[in-house]
Amino acid sequence: MAAYELTKKDVWFGIVKDKAGAMAEKLEELESLKTNFDFLFGRPTKKGEAIFFIAPITGAAQARAARKAGLQKSNEYVNLSLLGPDKRGLSTLISKTLGDAGINMAGISGMAIGKKCRFYIAIPKADSAKAQRLLKKALS
Repeated sequence: MAAYELTKKDVWFGIVKDKAGAMAEKLEELESLKTNFDFLFGRPTKKGEAIFFIAPITGAAQARAARKAGLQKSNEYVNLSLLGPDKRGLSTLISKTLGDAGINMAGISGMAIGKKCRFYIAIPKADSAKAQRLLKKALS
């Protein structure tokens, strides 16, 4: 397979009211620090609330601003960011590689743009090194 970049990234999350503009208010609090997110995902959770996930938050100043905005970093999970050429069967390869090793994906998000793709895969911290090693091998 072609070359893939696989890195660990912390994904931060926040809970907001499920209403127009609520997420934008939180994101605006980070904008002054010139953040550049390559991942943003939101969805409703329960009536009247929504959760959103963003990455990356880098450096102490951005982390302070994120906490001030009510966001938090997961203590249980890390996210593996996979970037590379989009190939048929890649989602299956990722899921099967991790599943066969007994590694549970707490979440996965993937998207293809043109001929490239990016996945974010939430993995329990205890399994992150093993997952990274197995995926690198499967993708080589």
